[in-house]
Amino acid sequence: DADGDGWLSETEMRTFGYYSGFDGTDADWAEEFRNLCVDRGGNSGTGIGSDLFEQLLEDKSDKGCYCSDGAISSMLDALGQEPGPAPAEVSTRAERARAVFAACDDDRDDRLNSSEMLSFATLSGFEGSPDDWELEYRSLCEQHGADPYSGIGLELFLAMLDDRSASGCYCEDAELNIMLEGLSGAGRKSEVELPLERSELVNAVFDACDVDRDGLLDEREMRRFAELTGFAGGQEEWADEFQQLCLEQSVGALDLLLFAKLVEDESEGGCYCPTSDLAQIRRLLKPP
Repeated sequence: DADGDGWLSETEMRTFGYYSGFDGTDADWAEEFRNLCVDRGGNSGTGIGSDLFEQLLEDKSDKGCYCSDGAISSMLDALGQEPGPAPAEVSTRAERARAVFAACDDDRDDRLNSSEMLSFATLSGFEGSPDDWELEYRSLCEQHGADPYSGIGLELFLAMLDDRSASGCYCEDAELNIMLEGLSGAGRKSEVELPLERSELVNAVFDACDVDRDGLLDEREMRRFAELTGFAGGQEEWADEFQQLCLEQSVGALDLLLFAKLVEDESEGGCYCPTSDLAQIRRLLKPP
């Protein structure tokens, strides 16, 4: 509602139409909009009000514009950027799917590893922890006969996007459009960034948490890491947790060596992180 009048005109609704998968011409959209208004007893000159818009988003029939919660959430993120016309090179479903694969394939090896597939999964609505995703990814590979260490190739990725079963990752055309917006947004670099070795990832995560650049992670800085690895308690609970950690290690704060030791420690007193988790945490902490 660019003009704030409480109604969506033909032009304003086209912005929604684009993110919902419409890729026709201006004339095609004008006819589509008129038909939409006629079918719903509306007036194309006045536009579509909020009540009708809400009904359209809940309507799964051919005359509706149903959107899942995940699609609406992703659409809101995409609408926070300047919308543009649909690129000609990704005009078909297959081309959109290939473009999503290419956007996720950060190391350009034509395979999607765990952290690369997590980019896709997040835009598809996955909200679990890095550990949850690691289990999900391995299960996905096992179900489709893929090697989790080699990753998921383009052919399998395309098949999963068309698979409506419980083992698939079916996406509507509209969702693919939104993913392309999210994957090509300001937060992603256009150039290839090669994956880091585990030790480099540990250093990079430590540096990203060390906000004051004093070479130590205090209670506040370490909490950023803890929350990304599953800690969901309050401030007092974290203060006790951090104090206990420091007592066990006889320190007042964590330096890089101790941090590196903890992320390799799989015992109850450690903070072990799989490499894929470290890569994801680094991406989340890294400024755009």
